[in-house]
Amino acid sequence: MAWERRVKQAAYISPLGFRTVFNFEDVSKEFDKKTIAFDFPAANGTYVQDLGRSGRRYPMRAIFWGDNYDREALAFEAQLRERGIGRLEHPIYGTVNVIPFGTIVRRDGLKTQANQAVIEVTFWETIWEIYAGAITDLLDKVFGAIDFYNAAASGQLNFEIVLDTIVESTAFKGFYNRLVSGVVSQLGGMVSGSPAVAGQFGAVARSMQSDLQSAEIPIVDALGAQTNILIQLPAKAAAVGIKTRLDTYDTFLNSLTVDSTIMQAGFDARKDNNFHSRDIYAAGCVSGMVASVLNNIFSFKPEAISAAEAILTAFDTWTIWREKNYEILKKDDVGGAYAALQEAVALAAGYLIEISFALQTEKIITLTRARGLVELAGELYGEIDAKLDFFIKTNELTGSEILEIPRGRRIVYYI
Repeated sequence: MAWERRVKQAAYISPLGFRTVFNFEDVSKEFDKKTIAFDFPAANGTYVQDLGRSGRRYPMRAIFWGDNYDREALAFEAQLRERGIGRLEHPIYGTVNVIPFGTIVRRDGLKTQANQAVIEVTFWETIWEIYAGAITDLLDKVFGAIDFYNAAASGQLNFEIVLDTIVESTAFKGFYNRLVSGVVSQLGGMVSGSPAVAGQFGAVARSMQSDLQSAEIPIVDALGAQTNILIQLPAKAAAVGIKTRLDTYDTFLNSLTVDSTIMQAGFDARKDNNFHSRDIYAAGCVSGMVASVLNNIFSFKPEAISAAEAILTAFDTWTIWREKNYEILKKDDVGGAYAALQEAVALAAGYLIEISFALQTEKIITLTRARGLVELAGELYGEIDAKLDFFIKTNELTGSEILEIPRGRRIVYYI
């Protein structure tokens, strides 16, 4: 029957990226309409206010059987205990962001149903939290989201990389070492003006290259953790403006995600390993952009809004590229890094939008006649001494324009 072909495999991807497939029986979903009824003494009938709906709820009976059912059920329990947002691949209703909610029940029918465990859990659909109230609270949440992403990304890399043969291990180390060199050449310029950051950046890069050039099989999760540290360190280079930091990360991301990096599967794990290695670097560029926001003091509304747009665009670039790779390689995304980075990006965008309301607004005028620098700056800002250099810098005035700003010149100022 046609409907039977549309029933998919049931699986849960935990916040840390562990994917568990489970068997199921009958399924259902439910949600509440958020409505309020008002009865007025002088009128017949009821006015019903419609405020949308609640998140959907998915009660599931996950069934494990076979020789290793007890271990599989225990691992699933551990994943349900993880804190954060996971993804439910529902056999009927699609893939949704969820959190296990309420009481979770496990039954082992040792007498009547040997070699079988049933875990009953209700998954609640959840939205990504963007506005969290106080700015300081929201900023703390972004810091926490980056930390969570770092753990999820290194865990997913460790899960995906296969080093079963000498050929696979040697190829992986060589490719990964070239990616480290790429970070040094593409992002290293940002740390040159910040000695403390430059020292850390160089030390991490040298440590990674030394490990990758040794004869030992690399410890992949440790390598993933070092990767995130290395890529995010330039975000702390306060000597570099926020636009330059965001643009540099974006340029590196685009070099990692060009069409030529989308590849067909090979006979062993080498091409898969190359993709997953490149993936953590591409995702690292997005996390580096988020970290740049955390290490910057914004003064102007357009600056904050532009930063939010840049991060969201970069996230989309990474997402589209990796989805093409997963499709061509015929692999399932276990989802830990994606979900964690999605939350960090959403929180960062919310933070930037929130602070933008209190920042100075950009105004633009076009001069209808030639004006003197001091006269115009004083007119727009109400003062000269404190704003003159800022006025020259923000408008990028040339030497001749400092003497006289010509008619038709576009001028930017902030209020």
